[in-house]
Amino acid sequence: MPRETPTIESSLADMPKRDWLRAIEAVAEEDGYFQSLGKRHFSAFIERETTLLVTFETYQGMHALSDKAQPLGWDMVRNHDWSHLCLASDGDTWFRAEEVYAYFDRLIDDGFFDEFDQVLFYGAGPCAYAAAAYSVASPGAAVVAIQPQATLNPRITDWDDRFTDMRILGLCALRPARKTRRDACRALYPRQCHQTAHALHGRCAANRPAGDRPA
Repeated sequence: MPRETPTIESSLADMPKRDWLRAIEAVAEEDGYFQSLGKRHFSAFIERETTLLVTFETYQGMHALSDKAQPLGWDMVRNHDWSHLCLASDGDTWFRAEEVYAYFDRLIDDGFFDEFDQVLFYGAGPCAYAAAAYSVASPGAAVVAIQPQATLNPRITDWDDRFTDMRILGLCALRPARKTRRDACRALYPRQCHQTAHALHGRCAANRPAGDRPA
């Protein structure tokens, strides 16, 4: 018996990874597109109305946080008819990959974000870094960054003993994105000192003079 074609209402939970990716691709291509971005990333776009939600998510996070193992933005597509662009990674990568850089360059060149009246970038943890950093692609966009890391540079964040194996990426502060963004919301947890310090560093970096950006 042939398998049913998945829809945005379908549960994708308990699928092997390959089948899950195929289901995401099938749903996205009904009203948009799916694009592989190297070995660890992909984008999936669903076009609806003129509000665009751009989410940065991980494969693991979607399975842990969604009963249907779906991207977060699909709820907004269903309930509010928003358009949705999902950037997904396999594991925590901070979306630092040449394929992702080139993808956003193409979106900018094509005027993709100009087609929408409102654009909102969203991410949590390492994905919050990506949401803030890539929001430079859509000046004036709003950003929701939950528990962000502003930088992994040990000269700046020697107090943060997490993600030490990722310091080789050389994540710099988020100043470029903050220069062009008008609205941002940081969700902080007062008892989580790491997160508060990162958010405060990001705010300070945004206010530094142009020649004073940390490496």
